[in-house]
Amino acid sequence: MKNYDDQRLALTKIYHNAQIYDWINLIPDRFFEALDALCFNEFVYPDKRIHFYHKFIYTHIFDPLKDSLSEELSKLGINDLELRNILLKRWFTNEGRDTLLLQIGQVMGVVQSSANLRKFKEQYARLGEPITLIVESLKER
Repeated sequence: MKNYDDQRLALTKIYHNAQIYDWINLIPDRFFEALDALCFNEFVYPDKRIHFYHKFIYTHIFDPLKDSLSEELSKLGINDLELRNILLKRWFTNEGRDTLLLQIGQVMGVVQSSANLRKFKEQYARLGEPITLIVESLKER
């Protein structure tokens, strides 16, 4: 690595890829095929998808749900960063899995119906709030 910024960037990519890898198998191949068409890319091999589309997936699938869950955790007074991350991962893995699948389906529908990225962004902006559910199980912890 040439300097500190390069190292930081590489570590950030590794961290994000490790987080998303737990749930990448929930995203169907049709979603990635539609993304390839939307971005006018040749076929992206499955082992390269995380690296190629991680920013898109985080921005449009995980971050909206994570932001909503973070608000719920703040309302519950859970401010410890390590505990928040554990609870978020547990939620995405267990009871939030269905919500995650709904969010994937909603974004996939917009991707498939968009002719290009500009149209996708316009349609995605019209979706409004992401799919969220009241997180009762977080209140129990």
